[in-house]
Amino acid sequence: MKILKSSAEPAGWKKSFLCLILAAVCFQLAYALARVPVAGLLMFGYAYFLIPLANQPTVRRAFYFGLAAGFVDAAGQAFFFAKIFGVAAAVLWIVFAFWIGLFAAISFGCMRRWGMARALCLVPILWTGTEYFRSELYYLRFSWLNAGYAFSDFPMTPFHFWGMYGVGFVVFTIAAALICVSNRITTLWMIRFIKGLIALIAFLWLFQLLMTVETRPGLTTLKLTGIQMEFPPEKVIPRVLDEAYAKNTNAPVFVLSEYTLDGGVPDSLKDWCREHSRFLVVGGKDIVTNDVYYDTAF
Repeated sequence: MKILKSSAEPAGWKKSFLCLILAAVCFQLAYALARVPVAGLLMFGYAYFLIPLANQPTVRRAFYFGLAAGFVDAAGQAFFFAKIFGVAAAVLWIVFAFWIGLFAAISFGCMRRWGMARALCLVPILWTGTEYFRSELYYLRFSWLNAGYAFSDFPMTPFHFWGMYGVGFVVFTIAAALICVSNRITTLWMIRFIKGLIALIAFLWLFQLLMTVETRPGLTTLKLTGIQMEFPPEKVIPRVLDEAYAKNTNAPVFVLSEYTLDGGVPDSLKDWCREHSRFLVVGGKDIVTNDVYYDTAF
């Protein structure tokens, strides 16, 4: 296997900080410009600049650069945590950032053990694994700010067919392939891998388009209105709903946040739904005993 020396050399401080800045900019813009459907393409730039952060002289440095990238991502898009939790919001940002750092650290290990070319083939699997683990398999289930979310409004998107994790896998696979091309990693099996990848993506995209065309006549649009509140006084909630209804009279469903209610649904909210002929989804506590409850969406 032939790999050019320049492609395997650890990144210096200048290149690492440049990639960190560019990755952060692409991530923030991909989410900040969510109303612009094609803005999701910036997530490819995020993956393209994030992956090289793993190519450091030491695993600790790779982890710290990944941690820094994740912290900037979380702080930029979840800054509202600071308004709710104050300084303690930094802890939640670090929770998200830890998994990006872990991804960088594991990728570093693969690069050192098996070489850059093979490691780049593993990168999409490593990314999908860390994304899925932090979102589904541990206590906090911090599924926010996944790479796939940025494509939810992308035109002709395979989002609904591939799913959130599938889109993230495709994004990091294409980014890894582009890094192979840009670094001129020219092993024969790597070229075959890129060709096979292109063929697979083209097939899946075509299949998804055919499925979309077949089902499009029956598609409908459901409008939702969401309101964020944390344990507000019960008498305040109908007034806030009235304000939201005045601005969104065509929305059939209103959604209130987790823990809006400190118990079950009061009659005042049921009356509001009847009066306005609207559905309401509201988070609260389904009490079992005095100190045991289910975190529930009513």
